[in-house]
Amino acid sequence: MQMNPVLTIALPLILAFTKIMYRRIANLFLVLGSLLNVLVVFFIKEGQYLMGGYAPPFGIVLQVDAYALYSLLVLNVLFAALTILVTKKAENLTSSSLIALAALNGLILTGDLFNLFVFLEIAAIAAIIIASSSKRYHHAFHYMVASIIGSTFYLLGLILLYKQYGTLNMAKMHELMLASPGGSSVAVILIFVGLAVEVKLMPFSGWVKGVLKNADEWIGPMIGAIYGGAMMIVMGRLFTDVFVVSPKVTLLLSILALVTLVGGEAAAYDSEKMREILLYSGVAQSGLEILLILNGYAALSFILILSNMMAKYVMFLLSGYIVNAAGTDVLGDLKGLFRSNPFLGFAFTAAGLSLAGLPLFVGFFIKLNILYNLMMSHSYWLPAIILITSLVEGIYMLRMILGLWQTGLEVQETGIQIISPSNIKTKYAVHAITLILSLAMVVFGLMPDYALDLAQKARGNAVADKPAMMIGMKGGPGQ
Repeated sequence: MQMNPVLTIALPLILAFTKIMYRRIANLFLVLGSLLNVLVVFFIKEGQYLMGGYAPPFGIVLQVDAYALYSLLVLNVLFAALTILVTKKAENLTSSSLIALAALNGLILTGDLFNLFVFLEIAAIAAIIIASSSKRYHHAFHYMVASIIGSTFYLLGLILLYKQYGTLNMAKMHELMLASPGGSSVAVILIFVGLAVEVKLMPFSGWVKGVLKNADEWIGPMIGAIYGGAMMIVMGRLFTDVFVVSPKVTLLLSILALVTLVGGEAAAYDSEKMREILLYSGVAQSGLEILLILNGYAALSFILILSNMMAKYVMFLLSGYIVNAAGTDVLGDLKGLFRSNPFLGFAFTAAGLSLAGLPLFVGFFIKLNILYNLMMSHSYWLPAIILITSLVEGIYMLRMILGLWQTGLEVQETGIQIISPSNIKTKYAVHAITLILSLAMVVFGLMPDYALDLAQKARGNAVADKPAMMIGMKGGPGQ
């Protein structure tokens, strides 16, 4: 059986507006909509789907390839799991959450740059409403202002591209750019800056701290992991499959990404609060992912995005529950916490070590491949910077994790239960979901060839002049 991918957009929207008439069972609509989307994704086949019966470049098209399919699967599974875990938190945000799901799916599927703009606007509005649920409205307002400015830059770039090429269809745009390169640099830079707000690149990430430093178990995974991952997937699509970027522009944008990588790691190292460390680490990882995308390492960037998405999801989720239980996220007040919560401690530890790229976790093999490919390209200063920042990340991540596990006579076990023992359903659900995701990082770390093969299948042919050499456990590099 084959399903049309438009259902991943239409079903959440229909349920979002139908829910208005059935407020008493609003939570059921949210869980049902997210689970239905996961089911639909399993029955989507690769191909081009025409909307309205008009062929591109005149009609709207949804493009489903391996890149979109894997992205949809990860995004919708994580979203569904989150709605199951924090249904009560999202009780008053059912419609906004379903609209967010529809918009994020649309971002991944659309083959048209203007429709991408529409989905960006819808996703941003939903994200602002979700962020405001923390009751810190001034931070949500800052996010709204930054998002509006970003959207304006994107739209200006879009206008310039349409004026030059006469189309907004992604495939056609790429074909025309290849045939007539140059002259589109300003438009590409404007679009990049517009999207930089959403992917948290410095200096456009000023809103991030306000939204995520006080994030709960709902806002943290949603904005910090799911939204961030989806927006980065969009960047991967645009700057690999659509835009033809000149070397000078690539260098300029790479410097911006490099500043983000270094600045994010430095800020995370300097922080003593769990959620601040996670948000700054996420900013730094965004810089690394953009560096790979801009410089043609499409397969490596893709697997890094998905891996970081899952790791940040687990860590933001558990940090939200930790703050609820302990009343603080200051690391000095949480020493020994995981001794009373070993299963959740394992999940948090696996996610953190994978994010830092330590051996035996999938993040290690991803960064190993990154460094190998850069060295093979006779690039030496960039691998050196990545190694140094990875070392910094490893230090602060280990410092945080070891503190949460800390033992010794001078440290008393807190005895705090991260999930209340009286809330049996939530306890088992959180344990199951976080352990599954964390075990996946361990399994892919022990058998990295599966993850690397997936990345190669999804993006291996995306950049013909710079194929990634994948090294895993098979004993040598291979295409």
